[in-house]
Amino acid sequence: MNSKIKLLLKSTTTYGLALGVIVVIYSLLLYLLGIMPIGIVKPFIFFVVSVAIFFTGILIFSKKVSNEIYGGEVTFQQGLMIGILIGFFAAIITSAYSYLQNVIIDPEYMGNYINAQSEWMANYMSSKGISGDQIEKALEGLEVKKDVKITFGTYILSVLSSTFGFAIISLVTAAIIKKKKTTPFE
Repeated sequence: MNSKIKLLLKSTTTYGLALGVIVVIYSLLLYLLGIMPIGIVKPFIFFVVSVAIFFTGILIFSKKVSNEIYGGEVTFQQGLMIGILIGFFAAIITSAYSYLQNVIIDPEYMGNYINAQSEWMANYMSSKGISGDQIEKALEGLEVKKDVKITFGTYILSVLSSTFGFAIISLVTAAIIKKKKTTPFE
C-alpha cells in the first residue's frame, strides 16, 4: 500500500475518532443533565449545534490532514475524501455510543423520550384546539416507535447514514480547504 494512503488512513482515523469522542462527550453531557430534544425548538437547536460541531471538526481536522500529508495543497476531491474518511471514523464512534447508550446504559431512554415527546405533543395540540381523537391518532405514531428494538443492524445503518451526512458536510469543507498546487514557475 502506498505510504501516502497509509498516512491518510492513519491521520483520518485519528482525527475521526477524536471528533467522535467530542460528540460523545456532548451527547453524554446532555444525557447526564437530563436534557432531551422535546418540542419544536429544542430539537432544532440540538440539530444546529450538532451540525456546527461536525462541520467545525471536519474542517479543522481536514486542514490538519491536508497540511500533514499534502503540504496544505489539496484538490477538491482529496479534501472531500479526507472529510468523508474523518466523518466515517467519527460515525463509528458516535453510533457505537448511541447503540451502547440505548441497549446497555439506559435501555429505557427511548421509551422515556417518546413518553415526554407524547406528553408535550398532547399539551401543544390541546392548546391549539385540536380534538382529542386527532391527538390520539397523532400520538399512535409515536407509540409504535416505543416497540422498535435497537439491533446491531441499527448500528450499521446509523454508521452509513451518518457517513452520508458527513459526506454532505465534507462537500463544503473540501471547497473551503482546496488549494491549487503551485508550480516553481509562478
